Amino acid sequence: MVKFAIFLKAEMDNIDKLVFNEELIFIKYKCTNCGTESETFAGLDPDEEIDIKGSRGVCNFQAKCKCCSRSFNISFLEKFDYIQENNNKFTKFMTFECRGVEIIEYDPRAGFIAYCQKTPYELDLSEGDWCDYDEDTSLSLEIFGVSSKIEKI
Repeated sequence: MVKFAIFLKAEMDNIDKLVFNEELIFIKYKCTNCGTESETFAGLDPDEEIDIKGSRGVCNFQAKCKCCSRSFNISFLEKFDYIQENNNKFTKFMTFECRGVEIIEYDPRAGFIAYCQKTPYELDLSEGDWCDYDEDTSLSLEIFGVSSKIEKI
């Protein structure tokens, strides 16, 4: 088993923190047996527990390689808030335990909440940028330049 982390980087204006709200996590992956990469993003649900075949354990994503037919699975371990102090720096955002597979790409989409002075804003980062206006503070809220990288940990 190998652990991977998704590191997030974003430029945030007037946002205190960005939180992932545990909806589907969209990833691309690569089979560690034959090296075949997924062609499309797959959705991993951190709340769904799947029994691992031939084991007493559970995971959050399980599939078979289209090329070599080897089974693999991924377990969601932990999420971290992206806070203002880390603005525009790659910061660990999520961690996973992988068996027979490597996570190679992450696509931030829906499932995020941005906080401006404790006021939550549900947002979608599928276009990479987001903006809004906070009437209570008269501040323009922005998140832009969103990018991610994957590393073994």
